[in-house]
Amino acid sequence: MFRTNPAYLEGSPVIVALSDLAGARTLVAVPMLRDAELVGTIVVYRQEVRPFTDKQIELLSNFAKQAVIAIEIGHYCISHRGHTAKTRSEHYIFPVAPDSRPPNGSAGGFKRSEATTR
Repeated sequence: MFRTNPAYLEGSPVIVALSDLAGARTLVAVPMLRDAELVGTIVVYRQEVRPFTDKQIELLSNFAKQAVIAIEIGHYCISHRGHTAKTRSEHYIFPVAPDSRPPNGSAGGFKRSEATTR
């Protein structure tokens, strides 16, 4: 199937490598969409000519949706890392086990300002 694909016949490096080097004979590609915008693709292939079932494609589609959510969470965490650390040290009380060091900006499980006013 790959060797009759127009992309293979045109010499697409990805399609040629999948077919000739990896031995791919059947392929399914599922888009990773965020707000109808393509952010990636999950591609699965097999080395035999056998179509993927609707159930397999649905499972892969669900995985793609979850991957987009995980990527969004990762971006959010990275973009808010500095702000979150600052917020935690200024606004929250950290319980500290006796054998561990208190987080920066705290003393014995209390914020520094609270610990010094007692």
